[in-house]
Amino acid sequence: MWLTLAAMRNGIAILMASLAIVLLGATSLGRMPIDLFPNLNYPSLQVGTIYKGASAQDIERSVTYPIEKAVSAVANVRYVESRSRQGFSAVTVQFAWGADIDAGLTEVVQRIQAIMSSLPTGIQQPFIVKFDLSNIPVCILTVSGALDERALYDLAYNTIEPQIERLAGVASANVDGGKIRQITVNLDRDRLYSKGLSVNEVTRAVNDANFLLPSGDVKLGSFDYNVFTNNQFSVVAPMEDIVVRRTGTTPIRLRDVGRVEDSAETQVSIVRVNGERAVYLRVNKQPGANTVEVVDAVKATVPKLLGVPPGVNVSMSLDQSTYIRQSIENLWHEAAIGSLLAFLVILVFLRSFVSTVIIGIAIPLSLMLTLVAMYFLGQTSTSSPWAALPSPWAASWTIPSSSSRTSIATSPSPARRGGRPCWTPPAKSPCPSSSPPSRPSWSSCPPSSSKASRGCSSSPSPSPSPSRSSPPSSSPAP
Repeated sequence: MWLTLAAMRNGIAILMASLAIVLLGATSLGRMPIDLFPNLNYPSLQVGTIYKGASAQDIERSVTYPIEKAVSAVANVRYVESRSRQGFSAVTVQFAWGADIDAGLTEVVQRIQAIMSSLPTGIQQPFIVKFDLSNIPVCILTVSGALDERALYDLAYNTIEPQIERLAGVASANVDGGKIRQITVNLDRDRLYSKGLSVNEVTRAVNDANFLLPSGDVKLGSFDYNVFTNNQFSVVAPMEDIVVRRTGTTPIRLRDVGRVEDSAETQVSIVRVNGERAVYLRVNKQPGANTVEVVDAVKATVPKLLGVPPGVNVSMSLDQSTYIRQSIENLWHEAAIGSLLAFLVILVFLRSFVSTVIIGIAIPLSLMLTLVAMYFLGQTSTSSPWAALPSPWAASWTIPSSSSRTSIATSPSPARRGGRPCWTPPAKSPCPSSSPPSRPSWSSCPPSSSKASRGCSSSPSPSPSPSRSSPPSSSPAP
């Protein structure tokens, strides 16, 4: 009662406080980041190791098990889950909620470095990835047109990607699909045998003939010149004149044992837009960036891209901001209906218009105060319970636009450029009694066997998911 009396005796102070709450609430709402998912720091790490050519059984025995044993001794680990596939090992380390994930990452790195000498020779350096929702692309751009796949990839990688990555809030724009240019040296086995050469000798000769070496400087009078030994090839034809070995005074050149071709790497990802071959760019935002603002900036930049030849179409096939805008729109719609119904119910029970107006003003003030608290706590405007909507990733990670259909088909092959990620939809945890359900993640995907350790005895079966490294195909419904 005393609080009500104090408010009635200090009406001007209460009015000023209410206006301050409204002003701060409106400012917080405008500055609060808008995102599809809440700002969640999920305590999970994934250790990936690439061992090309090894079977799933060999990977499990010689790579996965030693890593499992090493990371299981890290402090605050709840359970360890592993998946062994052909040429790839993935070990997921789940920490307890509230654990320092950065300290856990440091300890995992130290323990893996300690067992590197016991791992098989020929494996690539294990990489460790923290779970981060910002790894989910906010939009996907497709590039299609009259150019062939190799030219489309070069255009997207060298021209479009740098312009997109310069935008505020954009972390990366990774290109996939198409064909990557590659200079291939095809050797004739019979010619090599007749010349007494090996493949290693040819490889060493090509590397020695294609290099850029700083050679110091030369002082001539009052001038100082930098000298560079640039012996890199800019065209393919001169490479056939590389001398592999000299027999007396007769040189054995590369064209004597094979041929050099300007070709492409083995294609492991195919993208089609309206039935035509294309490439696409996955645009990822920086942590804490506003998803809607990033997508709007990308949309505004696409028509202004420089260096795109006529006949090439750059369009957006996935727009994550659509679901966020719908979420915000539904939020305001439901809030308006709820406020109106609450006002009518209070009016019916109190039968006093003045008291109803007072309570009706208190409801939006409490909402504004909540927005202020969310802003200063670093929350996003979609991390509250009323804004939770079904995720579009639950069905497919490639969404067709209204005017085109995009499909992606891949073949099981080792990833290029450090490993091709693959979307894995949420699946049930192998330990239903003690473990939370698995979160969506990007991982490398050749065919595999999997097992779980420390904390459960069942073995999770990998669920089929659309992927860009190993699944047969993924085509969204129109």
